[in-house]
Amino acid sequence: GRSTLGGGSGRSGGGLFGGSSGSSSSGGGLFGGSSSRGSSSSGGFFGGGSSRSRSSGGGFFDDDYRREPRRKQTVIVNNMNNNRFGTNDTYGDSTGRRIDPNPGGGDRRVAGCLIAVILVLLLIMMVAYFGKAPQSGSDITASTIQREPLPAGSVVETDYYTDEVGWIGNETRLLLGMKNFYQATGVQPYLYITDNVNGEQISDVSELEAYAKELYPKLFTDEAHLLLIFYEFDGEYADYYLCGSQAKTVIDREAGDILLDYIDRYYYDDDMTDEEFFSVVFDKAATRIMTVEESPWPTVWIALAAAAIILILFLFWRERIKQKNRKAEQDAKILETPLERFGDPEVDELEKKYQD
Repeated sequence: GRSTLGGGSGRSGGGLFGGSSGSSSSGGGLFGGSSSRGSSSSGGFFGGGSSRSRSSGGGFFDDDYRREPRRKQTVIVNNMNNNRFGTNDTYGDSTGRRIDPNPGGGDRRVAGCLIAVILVLLLIMMVAYFGKAPQSGSDITASTIQREPLPAGSVVETDYYTDEVGWIGNETRLLLGMKNFYQATGVQPYLYITDNVNGEQISDVSELEAYAKELYPKLFTDEAHLLLIFYEFDGEYADYYLCGSQAKTVIDREAGDILLDYIDRYYYDDDMTDEEFFSVVFDKAATRIMTVEESPWPTVWIALAAAAIILILFLFWRERIKQKNRKAEQDAKILETPLERFGDPEVDELEKKYQD
């Protein structure tokens, strides 16, 4: 039924002061109605009250309006699938905190890779140094000049040696190294073996120099020969070489010193015959003269610089990772901090008011 001052029935309309209902809804009166267990109620002029209803309509002076105070709660963020700490193996515990089962493992792996790279660079430096270091030893003059052989036809080919002391028995073995010298440099070598100069013993190398200048025009008709005088008497030896003006474009002072250095190196080698001795000297001298020996140090310094750059980049990267980890840890702590600890004065005051 309906009531003007508020009725009670299964489904009542709104009276002047509202109605009361135990059912689903009640109409709104002037001062509002109340519902004890209904689903909803509508408000009157001064508002209605609802004890367990889902909602209430607002009156002019709604005395049932309450702002629900903010609940105190702890916000926990579980970032099990969000890798912010720079590792792939991170998990969450029961509180959502991140656990790294292998702390520092990433740094160790990178450090191991860095050590491997540095070892490789050191190996490269060793190979560069020993590969480019003079293979014949420091007692042989280094070849530092790019040389071009004389053009074909520069030499009027002659014999290759004069033996006044009877040392040469195997001419083929001797000529093997001497012809290699000729082919490599374009300069034909000539070996003059003697134990005297004009029938007398020498007391100074300058005497060999004068003798070489005397012999050259008698032996050659071109300026593309190299004359080597080898003198030995009573267990002592001396040597002197002379080049024609054209041959000097290839056999310069450095190249001549290389030739004499090989003589000094192999002279005391008892395992060689005399023919082998001179053959090896000319052969090795030609190879060294026509090859520029690069210093290994530029490669070594480049490798060292590369290692230093890699180390600097690694240290910079590791510091960046540490900074990111520190920031991530700070963010995680902030997210795990209960919101009530941040202290909003207005909200706290309002909450206190309604609690009272």
